[in-house]
Amino acid sequence: MLGLREVQKHLNADNLTMVILATNLEKVEEAKGTDEIVTAIAATCRSKKIPLVFAMNRWKLGCASKFKGQLVSAVGIRSFQGANECYNELV
Repeated sequence: MLGLREVQKHLNADNLTMVILATNLEKVEEAKGTDEIVTAIAATCRSKKIPLVFAMNRWKLGCASKFKGQLVSAVGIRSFQGANECYNELV
């Protein structure tokens, strides 16, 4: 997933088992800006006991996901089946 809003939408629908956020998100303090969305994502993850990981910058997160060459703010993981070791390491 590319955007924070998509991750938030899937979190509210109980579709995710983990969320990875980039560490170098741009600061937008306006209503419904980056700061507000990241705070909402963190609160939802805390309340639903979903692991939230801050890892990599936006470029590296894009390279690690299927969006090679693009800046990615957040990745939502639906299933970690087959990657149990990596999942346990991140948690």
